[in-house]
Amino acid sequence: MTLREVWKTKKKESEEAFKKEHAKELLKVDTEGLTPYPVKYELGLGPALDSYEAAKKKNKAADIKKYLDKSKEIAGKYHTRIEGKKTELGKAYPAAHEGIDYLIKNLK
Repeated sequence: MTLREVWKTKKKESEEAFKKEHAKELLKVDTEGLTPYPVKYELGLGPALDSYEAAKKKNKAADIKKYLDKSKEIAGKYHTRIEGKKTELGKAYPAAHEGIDYLIKNLK
């Protein structure tokens, strides 16, 4: 599995766990302005991971460093967000935490 596939799987597991735990609240998202999932993943980690892995395959040192650094930076920001929303995530936290920790440990 690629890094992106692992991240995508864990992120989906986390979102599904959150939906199950907060099913009644999620019905009120549109009418009461509640946040459907407490962590936003809009920084482009997936494409950065894809670029990093493509650079590794092509053995382009400059690109490897560039995309590795970018991936680490984004993963670090997501890690901070996940840890900051631990209580809000509830049962969704373990999957999100496991996914981001996996990336941080394997981005070398």
